[in-house]
Amino acid sequence: MTPAASSILDIEFVDHPDFVVRPEYIDPNGHMNVGYYSVLFDLAMDKVRDALGIGAAALKSLGLEWFTREAHATYKRELMEGDRVRCRLALLAHDGTRMHFAMSMYHAGEGWLSATYEKVAMCVKSGTSDACPWPAGALAALDRLEAAHRSRPRPDHVGRRISVRDPHPAGVLAADTSTVPPGLCENIPEFIRNLDFSDLSVRPEYTDASGCIGFGYYTVLVDLSMRRITSEGVGMGFAHMERTGMTGFVAETHVTQFRKLHRGDPLAIEYQVIGVGDKTMQCMTTIRHGREGWIAVVQEQISVSVSLATRRPAPFHPSVRARLELALAQYRDTPEPVPRGRAVSLAEPSA
Repeated sequence: MTPAASSILDIEFVDHPDFVVRPEYIDPNGHMNVGYYSVLFDLAMDKVRDALGIGAAALKSLGLEWFTREAHATYKRELMEGDRVRCRLALLAHDGTRMHFAMSMYHAGEGWLSATYEKVAMCVKSGTSDACPWPAGALAALDRLEAAHRSRPRPDHVGRRISVRDPHPAGVLAADTSTVPPGLCENIPEFIRNLDFSDLSVRPEYTDASGCIGFGYYTVLVDLSMRRITSEGVGMGFAHMERTGMTGFVAETHVTQFRKLHRGDPLAIEYQVIGVGDKTMQCMTTIRHGREGWIAVVQEQISVSVSLATRRPAPFHPSVRARLELALAQYRDTPEPVPRGRAVSLAEPSA
């Protein structure tokens, strides 16, 4: 069922030929890069927005824009190149300027759940993050859609907060960190601060017609920077993967956006480890404008250690566990740009 073929009250599933895993979505591990799940969710939401009268063209004609304030994603099962997907929508709440909704992504042919998404989006004045009222016609449509969805079961993933299972306290090391593997640094935060990210920028293919970055591409950019950080700083790159038969899989992300980046903007990346468990680690990545220094987004992330043989979670290799615990201790006194463990909610500040 597509929005164009149904009344607003019937919007539940969104299916469209665009929702297919393209070759450029695939990462070096052979599965879809985590950022492109958000890209596909955003494509699905674009179809719903058009049906509600708040699509990009409709808002632009009124001097308005769509601004994602916060989004939380979980990744349940890997999608592969060529897979087709369907998305399910639940409008949870809205007010005069914001809406809170949840989505689920399913393999179109086999029906299994691949990923979930929860988001708060705002109507803003074009070129700013200043909240503006939704157009009057859209408010009526949102009222009807929220009323229709209120009778349906609330999605299980709503209100999740990121946390590491069996967390290890910073500064109390369970692993031997006295020996630094060859080629890796002793001071991880200093090394990462000095990494050169000058080749990272907002590429044209990441942006929409207005020149603003699409929200899902922030996670793509974080993933590109994380490959360098984890490989050169922590020792979790492809050499480690070949040596140990282990890799990492992103299980959950929470992204908070403060300002939009634009086509060609340079990037500065900041990173810190904030939690380590037996099989999971928690980190925070901040993307700033490379010249002007302001924060664009902060992404909190949970990654899971995975066996390549079984594709199931497995404890970190001892050498990696030692490096993560060292990083955790070294980042202990680093201020966090946003409070960890946030939940998506209209109760959060709108700007």
